[in-house]
Amino acid sequence: MTLADWGLLALTCLAGAASPGPSLALLIRSVVRDGRIAGMMFGIAHGAGILFYAGAVTLGLGAALLVSPAILIALQGAGAIFLLWIAGQMIRAGLTAPVAPDEDNLRTQTSRPLLRHGMDGFMIVFLNPKIAAFFLAIFSQFLSDGQGIATRAGMTIFAWLIDTGWYLLVAVIIAFPPLLARLETHQHRIEMVIGCGLMLIGISLGGRMFGLI
Repeated sequence: MTLADWGLLALTCLAGAASPGPSLALLIRSVVRDGRIAGMMFGIAHGAGILFYAGAVTLGLGAALLVSPAILIALQGAGAIFLLWIAGQMIRAGLTAPVAPDEDNLRTQTSRPLLRHGMDGFMIVFLNPKIAAFFLAIFSQFLSDGQGIATRAGMTIFAWLIDTGWYLLVAVIIAFPPLLARLETHQHRIEMVIGCGLMLIGISLGGRMFGLI
């Protein structure tokens, strides 16, 4: 691969990481609930999920995953259930939050272990087989039969570092004190909005699985 190829791959991976979606919504929730470290834990675990799928594609396992109806349906179904479960938690938290929340008290009530944030970061990737399709489409432009393991490993690590770095950066930006203080003030509203959005996405995914949408 040429330097231009690596640059194009980097831009493509960055565009994929920066696309708004459920991952960004959950990252915002993690930072608002438990601060910068929780958001960084989410970002590191999210990157681990990307590493899993990117590695599967470079090893040739991505195509097998996508052509296996049973695995694909199982992952899609689990992903929809996961989103609905998180959405239900967030909506419930938004409904039970006080109208004029005390920031310290609210954080204590909604605080979660750091490993839970990490689990959310990994599972939101792992239960989304479309990420394997994304890397299959992207990496197929750069992979060839004659490539060595070092190049394939480099592409995998490249995608992992870009995704992890992006989410760590966003976590740090969201945790910037003036912005975080404002988000915490409206935490219950943010929980409601994000929860409703994830609920719609989960319902949409479930509807597509059964051909209803």
